[in-house]
Amino acid sequence: MTIIHVKPMPEVYKKFSMKFRPGIPPIFKDFETTGITDDDRQLARDLFQLLDDDSKQWYGNRGPGQLFEDPLKNEKSKKSKGAIDHET
Repeated sequence: MTIIHVKPMPEVYKKFSMKFRPGIPPIFKDFETTGITDDDRQLARDLFQLLDDDSKQWYGNRGPGQLFEDPLKNEKSKKSKGAIDHET
């Protein structure tokens, strides 16, 4: 079962400037090796939309885009982008 972690920014973080605020926790935890389902991503998007503006800014205002992508998919694409074609 995938754990989805989209929560408001803790009040104590608001005392710090954006530059010094701790980073956001991972959005998806304990997901299967098959990746994150579309339902998981949709739930994360819905939770993000419920956050206050400060919390959205803390998450980087990336919202439904990169923020909720499948981490396994991103790792695979990074590896394939770094590959060099030696057939010239």
